[in-house]
Amino acid sequence: MTTYIDGPAQLLMCIKGEFIDIGGHWAENHVLMLNQLDTVEGCPDSAFRPEEPVTKEQFAKMLVESGAIDVTQQSHLWDQLFGDADKVSDWARPCVKAATASGLIEGFEDDTFRPLNNVDRVRWQ
Repeated sequence: MTTYIDGPAQLLMCIKGEFIDIGGHWAENHVLMLNQLDTVEGCPDSAFRPEEPVTKEQFAKMLVESGAIDVTQQSHLWDQLFGDADKVSDWARPCVKAATASGLIEGFEDDTFRPLNNVDRVRWQ
């Protein structure tokens, strides 16, 4: 059996229900679209938690997964650039390296990256 998707509305209907906590949320359609593109994932309990903050290392992974950054652009000197490089999670390390090497994400003046700091969210209107 072949299923044809005839536009964004049908695409969203096909994957609706992926997350148990985004129904009616202002970002629901955006989350579903980004999930379909493999840019964002949910939590193991099928929740997305749209109101929780996003950390700097999570944001770096989203940038790489969106195709905005080529993960092969990793700086080999990255560990030497940031005094807190060991605090970056293993799953995020390649993405953080690529995001900083491309210049889309920077560290702080004290030579730290602070991977668990939250980034600000913006609601597009």
